[in-house]
Parts: sequence; C-alpha cells; structure tokens
Amino acid sequence: MVIGNLSSRRWVPMALGLGLVLTLGSTLVASDWPQLRGQNRDGVSGEANLADSWPEAGLPLLFKAAIGRGFSEVSASEGRLYTQYSEGESEEASEFAGCFDALTGKKIWAVRLGREFVDEFGNGPRSTPTLDGDLGYFLGSYGHLMALSRSDGSVKWAVELSEAFGSKTPRWGFSTSPLIDGDQLVLELGGGEGKGFGAFEKRTGKLLWKSQDAPPSYCSPLMIEPFGVKQYVFVVGSKVISITPGGKELWSFPWQENTMTIAVPVFLPPDRIFVSASGDGGAMVIKLSQVAGLLDVQTVWKNRSIKNHFSSSVIHEGFLYGFDNATLRCIDLSSGKRIWAKRGFGKGALILADDKLYILSDQGRLALAKASKDGYIELSSFDGLEGKCWTAPTLSEGRLYLRNHEALVAYDLGTGE
Repeated sequence: MVIGNLSSRRWVPMALGLGLVLTLGSTLVASDWPQLRGQNRDGVSGEANLADSWPEAGLPLLFKAAIGRGFSEVSASEGRLYTQYSEGESEEASEFAGCFDALTGKKIWAVRLGREFVDEFGNGPRSTPTLDGDLGYFLGSYGHLMALSRSDGSVKWAVELSEAFGSKTPRWGFSTSPLIDGDQLVLELGGGEGKGFGAFEKRTGKLLWKSQDAPPSYCSPLMIEPFGVKQYVFVVGSKVISITPGGKELWSFPWQENTMTIAVPVFLPPDRIFVSASGDGGAMVIKLSQVAGLLDVQTVWKNRSIKNHFSSSVIHEGFLYGFDNATLRCIDLSSGKRIWAKRGFGKGALILADDKLYILSDQGRLALAKASKDGYIELSSFDGLEGKCWTAPTLSEGRLYLRNHEALVAYDLGTGE
C-alpha cells in the first residue's frame, strides 16, 4: 500500500468512543431502501436469491406512473414508495413530497414543499427522502425541510433553512439528503458563519447544534464509526471534513480546489474512505489510523482513474465499480489501478445486490452484470425506460424501481433457481 501526501495529514485526539449502533428506525427490515443509496448509503442491497438472468423481452412490468419532474431517488418501506417531484406550469409549478403504492404506483398523498426549481438540465427537486419510524424527512430545492407522517403526509414540523440560518440556495438547488442518527437528523445547513452543518431532534425539529463554516455543496453526508468513533463525513468545497455527533470538527483533509462533488463518499471498513468527483482531481482513498491515542489521516492513493459525476460508486470484494463520467469502470481499491472499462451507458448509475450490478444508462437501458474484476460480464439487458435517466435505481422486496425525469416504473426481478 502506497502512503503519500503526509504533509496534509491531520492529528486529533481519540476521545469519542461512543459504541453506538448505526441504524435508522425501529421498523427497518432487510428489504427496505429507506434513504439515499439504501440502508447504509453505500448503494448495496442485502436481498439475495435474485434471478441471474432476465427474459429476452425484459423483466415483468408491474406499473408505469407519471409522477412529475425531478431527479430525487425513491425510498421504499412497508409497501410504500416516497420521493420528491414537481408539477404545474410556469410560475404556478411547485415541488411536492409524495407517497405511492409500491405495487401499483398509485399516489397515496402529496404535500407541497415550495416553488419548483428551474434549471436548463431539468426542473424539479434533487434531494432524496429519508425514512425513519413513522416519519419521512424531505428537503425542497429552496431549503424547505419537512418532517411528514408516512401514513398520511401530515406535517409534524418544518424549517425554512434560509429564514432560520441565512442559507443561500446553491446554484443547482438544495440537493443533499438528510441523515438520521439515533434521535438526530443531520444535514448541511448551508448558512453563514457557524451555520455550515447542523442537527435537529428528529421528532420535534428542535435545533440541537449548528457549527462550522462551509460553502453549500451537493454531496450528502455519510456516517461512519471507525475504531468505535462515530462521525459524519461531509465533502464541501476543497476539503473532506469529519464532524462529531455534537458538531465539533474531528478532522479535515484537503480535496480538489474549485470542484463540485456530488457522489457520496464510500466507506471501506474498517478504516478507509473513497472520495471522487468529475474534476481534474479524480478520486482518492484516505486511511484513518490510531497512533498513540491520536487519529492519523493519510492518503492511500490519489489519481484520475475514476471521476464520479452525479453517480456514486459501489464496492464488492475489494474492487470498486462506478462511472468515470460516461465510462463504467472497475478499480482496484488497494492501488487505484484501472482494471476494466465499459462504454455505452452514458452517465449512468448503478447499485449492487446478490453479487450483481444493476446498471441503468442515462437513456434507460437496464443491464444486469456480474460484479467481477475479470471484466464486464453482462447477464441480461433491455430497454427499461426512455428519456433522461439520471436517478439511481431502488431495490426493495424483489422489485426494481427506475425513474426518468418525469416517470416511475417498477419491475419484478424474480428469483434464482
């Protein structure tokens, strides 16, 4: 393992052994997909015994529903789907939090989040709902944060980030997704001095803490617990920063200058973190270690082997699979070396389940491939959707949910022999 960039490391005391369990809500089950990138924010589903190939004509279609404009991912739990979208025309268009039946796509309830975000690449919300217990947490493009009852959409509490913290709407809207840790809802506030990050009591909306100076970003936080030290990892501006559950900075590490990081970092247990963006810096893996009671952060490798844009990567058996802008790649995590590449998906997205990659192209081609370092081995593929597909798939209860900019489809994955 090559260790470099030692001048950039940061040493901090190791005095935060919390030993807490990283879970969402008491109702969470193995087949749920309750937040951005699934149960652990790593794009991996624990479902097994899924079919190793699909019919030539494609998977059985359960439904196709026009749900409105947006790029939010779909969260799933207990037979219901939750996402964000916008509808209406011109100045009357609004963003909504919505709940849908997981088998039919029928809308169960909708709650207005605010006016529609308009952009040349596609209108509508970007943030993905986070589900916990009987509540769902939604963030509109202009910073309207709401806690809603999952059963009927009734508002339990709401906060306007711009009013409460002086937050300025990022160029492409508020796009990060809330993180639940115990009784805390953690997110980037995007406010002024001392208001970069914050946490609310998840049941009441009471502000528990706010801290740090940080520019607005598009990268959702990741919770990790190396060496029993729980922390929230954010990528903002030109650094990766770790925040304690009380809002204190634990460590920070230099990242790309003048770049926009969207892809969520990936934790490589027990002690490494993968970070990537579409800029010239490419990607890096940093390693946390304990030295004489201190936490040492160092570079394992940094190169341009893969440049994640808006699609986050997944890890399987020591290898990383993800999009280098418009090329699907496999990367050796120990060295950063490129192993193989596959074009044809555009700026696609992927998730991992049952040792297989579920890959959605940016034009709706759906492929099933082995998660293998030995090359791209496609098992099946078909046109699952049409139009602009910039949203990663969701897998729950043996069903795969795909979204383009305006519609949602559901497919029955079937089981293996």
